Amino acid sequence: WVNASPLSTIDITLPYGVRDGTKFDFENNITVSPGDIIVLAGVSNMGKTAFILNLLWNNMDKYPCTLMGNEYYPAKFKRRVGNMDWANPINPSGIPKFELIERHDDWKAIIRPNNINLIDWINLPGDQTYLIGKIIEGIQSQLKDGIAVVSLQKSVGKELGVGGGFSQHLASYYFAIDFEKLTVMKAKEWKGTNPNGKVYGFQIVDG
Repeated sequence: WVNASPLSTIDITLPYGVRDGTKFDFENNITVSPGDIIVLAGVSNMGKTAFILNLLWNNMDKYPCTLMGNEYYPAKFKRRVGNMDWANPINPSGIPKFELIERHDDWKAIIRPNNINLIDWINLPGDQTYLIGKIIEGIQSQLKDGIAVVSLQKSVGKELGVGGGFSQHLASYYFAIDFEKLTVMKAKEWKGTNPNGKVYGFQIVDG
């Protein structure tokens, strides 16, 4: 730590309103560092995947990105991202700017240490949700200069995702998504205005 640079941070761009420039204002008040875990816990079909895909689109030209998930079938994925016309996901050589992996378990094994790893989403049986803490710990253990964004399901009326507090312990940032509402449940390293506990309204446009 003595020789570490305090300027070693990741300038991640959060989802924002491409058409009108609106954004979550806490983006300027948080510091994301290599090795950080960001957890996104959301009610089913309320915007988790939209958030993840927007993160990918906003950062794939700045950092190596890997998107891994259990519902990314080729045709469905292509239709979904077809509306995201503010960035081109293909480089001049005709190759995607990011890595896309279908994955259902053993997430630790495919973490790219120096990438932005976007995991959408981790599914656990009801009697094993307590394992989420160890799964996140395993993911974090593989990180070096990269980060991981972990998406989890959340029940209606619950503040946290599957596993409850176990899903929050190792997160540097924890966002909860309900219908057109994002709550900052945890922001570990912030400056200026404290974003913890703040609630933001949003709408998903064009799918």
